[in-house]
Amino acid sequence: MFVASCLGWPSDLLKFDCAKGELLVAGGFAPPPIMGVLPELDASMLTLHVLRDGEEESEELMSEDDSVAVGDAVELRWIATRHPPLSTHLVFISSSGAIAGGQPCGPNGASLHCTTCGEEPGWLNRVVWNATAPGVARLAVGAARGGFGTPAVRVAIRHLTVVASDGDGSSQSRTHRVADSCLGDGGTERRVVDPPTLEPSKVVSVSSALL
Repeated sequence: MFVASCLGWPSDLLKFDCAKGELLVAGGFAPPPIMGVLPELDASMLTLHVLRDGEEESEELMSEDDSVAVGDAVELRWIATRHPPLSTHLVFISSSGAIAGGQPCGPNGASLHCTTCGEEPGWLNRVVWNATAPGVARLAVGAARGGFGTPAVRVAIRHLTVVASDGDGSSQSRTHRVADSCLGDGGTERRVVDPPTLEPSKVVSVSSALL
């Protein structure tokens, strides 16, 4: 029963039209209880890697203040910081955009993919997210171990700014070179952005998410 509980913990996020999943990336709220337990925050569990020119994998790490353009792809990668990877069940969630292979999470544009979701569930440790609309995108991964006992869910949440692409109008993005070392060698290009004008946040029901 306990193992089944862990395997099914993503279903707790999907209840009530994915209310808890949506609340997890809504911003301005503490993470909701999952399986009756408040999750532990661990930002080191999630890294973001920008994919360029059709790359399937990238080691180019993104920082919290980085930005992407509409149409860009970013790989969300889970990092095992505590439990063995093969006994951990994951959920990836985004507040906007689309997670490849995922499904809608609620009515406000969030997307979700997990190890027990879809027609062919299976273990995964990374997903590709596509930016589809300007604004602040919140990207998260939740992890729960397998085995006996109540699943102790751990969560990492990251933020990126999405700007309009060159083909979508006036983009506020610009790039500058960032040295990989204090010697100035191995410089890489990073996109930075002025804060865009954001639409008012959509209301997420808190009452149903706390059930």
